[in-house]
Amino acid sequence: MFFIKPFRNINRLREIVFIIASNGFGKFLDDIYLSSLIGIGKKILTFGKYKKTSKLPVEVRFRLMLEELGPTFIKLGQMLSTRDDLLPEKFVKELSKLQDSVKAEPFEKIKKRLIERYGNLEDYFSHIDETPIAAASIAQVYKTVTRDGKEVVLKVKRGNIKEIIDTDFAIILWMANLAEQYLPEAKELKISEYLTEFYSQIQRELDFEIEAAYMKKFKDYFADFEDVIIPEIYDDLCREDIIVMSYHAGIPIDEVEKLQENGFDTKKLAVIGVDFYFRQVFTFRMFHGDPHPGNFLVDNDGKLVILDFGIIGKIDKALLLHLSRVFKYLIEFDIESLVDEFVSFGVIDEENDIRGIKNDLLDVLLPVYGKELDKINFKKSFERIFKVARKYRFYFPKDYFLIMKTFAFLESTGKKLYPDFNMLKYAKEYAYKIVKEEFSFGRIKDEGLKFIEEYIYFFKNFPDDYRKIVKKLENSDLGIKVMMDSLDEYIKHHDRATNRLGFSIMISFTILASTLLLIEDYGPKIYGVSLFGILGIFVSGFMGILLAIGYFRSGRF
Repeated sequence: MFFIKPFRNINRLREIVFIIASNGFGKFLDDIYLSSLIGIGKKILTFGKYKKTSKLPVEVRFRLMLEELGPTFIKLGQMLSTRDDLLPEKFVKELSKLQDSVKAEPFEKIKKRLIERYGNLEDYFSHIDETPIAAASIAQVYKTVTRDGKEVVLKVKRGNIKEIIDTDFAIILWMANLAEQYLPEAKELKISEYLTEFYSQIQRELDFEIEAAYMKKFKDYFADFEDVIIPEIYDDLCREDIIVMSYHAGIPIDEVEKLQENGFDTKKLAVIGVDFYFRQVFTFRMFHGDPHPGNFLVDNDGKLVILDFGIIGKIDKALLLHLSRVFKYLIEFDIESLVDEFVSFGVIDEENDIRGIKNDLLDVLLPVYGKELDKINFKKSFERIFKVARKYRFYFPKDYFLIMKTFAFLESTGKKLYPDFNMLKYAKEYAYKIVKEEFSFGRIKDEGLKFIEEYIYFFKNFPDDYRKIVKKLENSDLGIKVMMDSLDEYIKHHDRATNRLGFSIMISFTILASTLLLIEDYGPKIYGVSLFGILGIFVSGFMGILLAIGYFRSGRF
């Protein structure tokens, strides 16, 4: 027997089901046993409405359905537009047309909320434009003038948006669980996991304190970057559901003709944009995760104004190195290493059809083979990879797609601004600087000292920790009995082994440091060669001889 889970708003559930059916997706409702929620009268209306749109392609009807369902579903569609691994290409392209713009709330409601937050508005603002600059699903934006004459922007959260999103998401997740129960393909895709990830992301967008904090952080990061402007946050005017920031007018970055008419160097703008993003990714390991033309304006001085920090992507060292290797193997057309890298990073399950994956990637990436770097299209290359990903159910972490979406935006916008623009070329140059810094003498010295400190701590504490563990096992209810004489002998052997291992690490580090000293040409010299480097090589050689003598004396070779 089928039961409907109770919701705070059963009418909203019925409304969602009706809209899904009226856009031609009734079979989905049949498959998860929800068609019964539509009454006879509604079914007649559904059929009549569907007849008007039935000739439209399925992906267009899907987009129209999301727009009709409201802000939560629009946000969900925007997230899906970045997930080439989940949806066919035609759906991804159609969903990228979704605009996060909805009918504005009447200013009377907004003003009432402002009075609740500030009291007498005249104590803070001399003027507030009643017509919003923008009206999105989460907030509305108003141009305002403060008491002391500063032009600012008020970003005001919609009054009931959290309740709307929470209600809708509860229904979406419940329907997803039904789909996983009745549809094998839904279970295989693990759609409830992706939806939970989406909910976490949208909750962060709803937290204006986090957004304001990130804006201040990025403003500090780019304080010396003269070509980029990040609005200033006015903390004394901000409230829990209101952000107040400096106002900046400008031309959206994709309006190329208008930019050229105003005499701006569009090639320079493309380079500024890519430099801004690569500095975020390679240096700060976090990046603006909502790149679209409305968030990138060019002001009268030709500077790039960056807006909306509601979505921030994070990239750790492991992901950065992984992506670097993926780019490298893609450029070199090394399919074997590319698949091995995907397996080691957890993108591909080891139990998957590895041979089939390699053969399919070989086929779809063949157009890249033999091309010069500046002729490789980044977006198309990854679209081809994602075709294979959908077939074999690759698993990509969230920030993986945020950065792919960002790079795709950089490439497409860069080419609009400057047709010969090639993102991979700039990426290679920027990555080289980072790699050079990563292997500089100073960095290796710091990493080496940290490495030695950690291992000394480990070797110093391991025998005591080991004895404690065994003691606990002896006293446990498991009844494990250990012969103490044998245990002591084992620990002595183990101590000697760990000492040798630590000694070996010290030798390795000494050799590495000495070699770097020779390369860096550091300190006093003998016959033009670093004295410290020569001494280091001799010391490491002497230590190696001592280690070898101890090893042969032990008789364990």
